[in-house]
Amino acid sequence: MLARNFPQLPRLLDDWLLERDGQPTRRHYSLVLPVRRMERALVLKIVTDGVEFERELEAMLAFDGFGAVEVLEDNRSLHAMLLARAPGADLASSWSIERDTLQTDQLIRAAIRLAAAPIPPGIAPLAYHLRALNRRDLSLPAEAEQIRSQAATLLARLTHTTTRVSLLHADLHHENLIVSDDSAFVIDPLTAIGDPLYDLAPLLHNPWQQLDELSDADLRKLTGRRVAQLAARLPAEPARVAGWGLVRAAASTVWFYEDRETGPMLDVSLRCARVLGALAGPGR
Repeated sequence: MLARNFPQLPRLLDDWLLERDGQPTRRHYSLVLPVRRMERALVLKIVTDGVEFERELEAMLAFDGFGAVEVLEDNRSLHAMLLARAPGADLASSWSIERDTLQTDQLIRAAIRLAAAPIPPGIAPLAYHLRALNRRDLSLPAEAEQIRSQAATLLARLTHTTTRVSLLHADLHHENLIVSDDSAFVIDPLTAIGDPLYDLAPLLHNPWQQLDELSDADLRKLTGRRVAQLAARLPAEPARVAGWGLVRAAASTVWFYEDRETGPMLDVSLRCARVLGALAGPGR
């Protein structure tokens, strides 16, 4: 099955002298496969979309030394990269309300490190990454359409008032930060250029599996605490932090409808968008 969907896999395993070392993970547009080479634990990633691969590879190379896992090999023609395997586990696997403040701080520190990376040429601006917010041809339910419209207006306002831009991971959340007792590494960037605050927006509606189990009251309390923590740590206006969070939660909502995905992920995005919209306030 893998060889049929990813015909370059056998060649990559041979060329890079790799042995499979675990079960593959299929992600949107990609395959992630644990491998070993001379007893070293590595990860082979293949991205089916060539444009997405180039953006991700350029970001990973630019983030080298700023908190991302190391790219050891790449094959642009086969849309593949060989990565160091970060020790530890992702934050989502150990999340709890009691650990949330600590984990939020770990994500903040990761975002600050990434924001210092050089910006390579050819990376699209954040508005392009979030272009789905301007789609009016989707048949969205009334609440989702209202959130999309509100977020599109807010995105334009936040972009216009951005005073500093950086290379963004653009998908920095609990599943994309691997931590151990003495290290933390980011993985799987989507990549864009824009306000560094946006890189902390995805955490505000993650980890979605656990947030789905919270009551509305607990979700409001948790989100308010997170926004206050981000605003104090960065520092930034709480309403601006919440505004970027709303933009991202709304974009995720539209992406789910584009892909015809329903269920807890969509529900969490909508619930978080409601809370963040109230925290962002009018005119932000």
